[in-house]
Amino acid sequence: MSGKISLSYNDVIISRVNNGWILKIQEESVDGSSFLKTHVYEDEQHGENASAQALAHCLWEAFHEYTRTKKQGGVTFEVKNKKEEP
Repeated sequence: MSGKISLSYNDVIISRVNNGWILKIQEESVDGSSFLKTHVYEDEQHGENASAQALAHCLWEAFHEYTRTKKQGGVTFEVKNKKEEP
């Protein structure tokens, strides 16, 4: 097995790194050439439950066309805070 990964149009890779998440999406430009679009979601930018919030933003970016709307069912990405004890 080789260490190479072959990507096709719209393939998605999400990686956890020390301080956040990296999203890579294979895209195709107008002229037909392909390129790898990369987004970084740092934990520090998201406050409480930082890594979960960063992951929710990453997942939304990768899969927003599958999310729920008023007129269509789909997935939702929600991070809930830990319930406080009385």
